[in-house]
Amino acid sequence: MNINITLSMLQDEIRYAIEEGIGNCPSWTSVNVFGKLLRIVALASGRIFVGKPLCRDEEWIQMTTMYSVDASNAIKEVQAIPLYLRPFKVPFTPTIRRAAEYRKKIAAKLKPQLNAMIEARKHTTNEDDDEHFDGLESGQHSLAAWSIVRIPLQPLRQLL
Repeated sequence: MNINITLSMLQDEIRYAIEEGIGNCPSWTSVNVFGKLLRIVALASGRIFVGKPLCRDEEWIQMTTMYSVDASNAIKEVQAIPLYLRPFKVPFTPTIRRAAEYRKKIAAKLKPQLNAMIEARKHTTNEDDDEHFDGLESGQHSLAAWSIVRIPLQPLRQLL
């Protein structure tokens, strides 16, 4: 995955996110900027990391957005706990528990797409072959797919 492809995907996704989230505003329109920016960032980062169609899945967007918000809130929550109590209290704080739930849900949602990428990669014939991308649906070119290509074939064939 080169920078030209990545930038093109990013531009496409930001254009989509702005049109979908803000749209055409011919006159003055009140907009929740923080909420819209969270959504734009979730869509753009999702496109780069996991690709389509998952990056546009409403449940995925909500989970990744809320995970980010809760992670930010968790920092404040944990900092308010005295150092000597953190090992005992932190695992039971609401934001940490929600973050753990989001990670489980995100992993479950991502698993089928990763399995498809791994299967496509397992069927390539040599280590440096990019033919695995041919077996992926359009829009699934992502950092996840690129990373899987970098896994040596022998151990990968033993997965799944």
